[in-house]
Amino acid sequence: MAPLPIPSPAALSTPVAYNRRAWERQLLAASGVNHDMRIVGLVLAHLADEQGELPANGPHSNGQLARMCRLQEQRIREAVNSLQTKRFLTRPDLQEWTADVRQNYMVRPVTLTMPLGRRTEPAHTAAVPA
Repeated sequence: MAPLPIPSPAALSTPVAYNRRAWERQLLAASGVNHDMRIVGLVLAHLADEQGELPANGPHSNGQLARMCRLQEQRIREAVNSLQTKRFLTRPDLQEWTADVRQNYMVRPVTLTMPLGRRTEPAHTAAVPA
């Protein structure tokens, strides 16, 4: 029997396809995800389409999320930024988001992504003590 291939570091850093149920499950089980992040994440998952996308100028502005989640806008911004840092979502870089669009107050599109789980096997078989 052939040994199982070991994923490359690039493969480990690539998010996998969106699945709402699995995304919500991973969000709720993740460590380092606080109460605000969970609430905002679950509302975003509810608003997202089948591919996990919320279009530009969609129903996910900070003000609308604040009303839905009953949180202050600052806490919404912090939660969304933290979810992006933890790779639960992606957005266009603010600097790349054109000035014309920003002047018209369009909300950046959001794509919910599945961060890969942590590896459980040793990094290399030689690293295991004998």
